[in-house]
Amino acid sequence: MKTDNLENVPVPVVYDEGRTDTANKTRFLNEFGNDLLYVPPWKKWLSWSGSRWIDDNGVGTFQRAERYAKSLWEPMQEYAAMLDREELAKVISFLKSSNQSPKIKSFLELASFDERVVCPVDELNADPTLLNCVNGTIDLTTGQLRLHSPADRITQISNVAFDPHAGCPKWVETLGHIFDGDQAIIAYVQRLLGYSISGETGEHILPIAYGR
Repeated sequence: MKTDNLENVPVPVVYDEGRTDTANKTRFLNEFGNDLLYVPPWKKWLSWSGSRWIDDNGVGTFQRAERYAKSLWEPMQEYAAMLDREELAKVISFLKSSNQSPKIKSFLELASFDERVVCPVDELNADPTLLNCVNGTIDLTTGQLRLHSPADRITQISNVAFDPHAGCPKWVETLGHIFDGDQAIIAYVQRLLGYSISGETGEHILPIAYGR
């Protein structure tokens, strides 16, 4: 059987065009592409963890590819009901090969060139005003916490949860002690440390702390 093939439109395996590595690549990315990135200079896959993009040495990508390959068997009863013996044999042969390591690696290699997942290095952690925390991402321009988003392409995360109502009495006490209650210096140091949380480097300064 044959049918016209449209880019990124999944072609069922009952058709000749649906039994290729390219068809597997398309179906795989349609199902899992939102959770994967490929960084060409690193030659690595990144997986979305729910809070950030992680380099898991391709484990997450291969696990997803394996789940996809196994899922190809699910409509088998439907195929058996609609195909003659010859066509059904072709489908079974394709499904068996698609579940073998060489074929999985083959459609993953094709997927690594797909524009839906290709990510240049400079697009990772590109927004200096975003601070990723355990419970969300802080927009440092507004101080607001929002949900983690794969679209931010963040690979880094702090190990604390943001609490806008949290107090810091020990920190305030320490600043007062170190700077002898000088509110002008304390305010400056707070701004300086707050600035260091961001990825901004426009100030071109090198703070040096010294005592007297």
